[in-house]
Amino acid sequence: MMNWLNDNSQALNTLLNAGMLLIWLLYFQLLYLSFRAQKRPNLLINRSAGNDARSHCLISNMSASAVYVQAILLDMSSGGRHWTATISDMQTLGSDETASQAMERTKQGPLKEGDFMDIGSFEDLVDTAIGVRSSSTEGPNDISDVDTLTVTVAAVYTSKNTLIGAHRSFRVSEENGRIFLRPETTLANQIASLRQRRKLARLVTAAG
Repeated sequence: MMNWLNDNSQALNTLLNAGMLLIWLLYFQLLYLSFRAQKRPNLLINRSAGNDARSHCLISNMSASAVYVQAILLDMSSGGRHWTATISDMQTLGSDETASQAMERTKQGPLKEGDFMDIGSFEDLVDTAIGVRSSSTEGPNDISDVDTLTVTVAAVYTSKNTLIGAHRSFRVSEENGRIFLRPETTLANQIASLRQRRKLARLVTAAG
């Protein structure tokens, strides 16, 4: 046995070195994947304070860096038809109103890591979207005319200065005279790929 080890020591050392190299490569890959996951932007879209039309929609930033919420879009669908509106445009300042007061009413602005933004009740969001689309001769009259609501958030990831986003859909149903909303997914779907972000940029530009 010792003679065999001595005769093949060089080959064994080569195999051991290759094995150690493979282990280190796997270790560094795990570190890299963990680091990339920590740096990946993550926006949450949650329902709070109930499960009916008066429940509120919260936008939370669980990313490792701050984000700037640039636009919030609401897609309303019913019977296979869709209506989309931007519901976050800055409102016109009144003559006696400061910019900080207007920021309290808008659905735009920065969110630090771990911060959240209450953008209002789902019923109010639909009313706002319908008001934005008031020039259209077609569309829902209120939330009871909607089958599915999809909230889409477009934001700038400040550490990379890139457009990111997330969307989450809610089924709308009426039970005993009350309107309820139930999420279709456990978490919000992140908009991360280049193709998805380009599509989001077009939606933000076109909707309104």
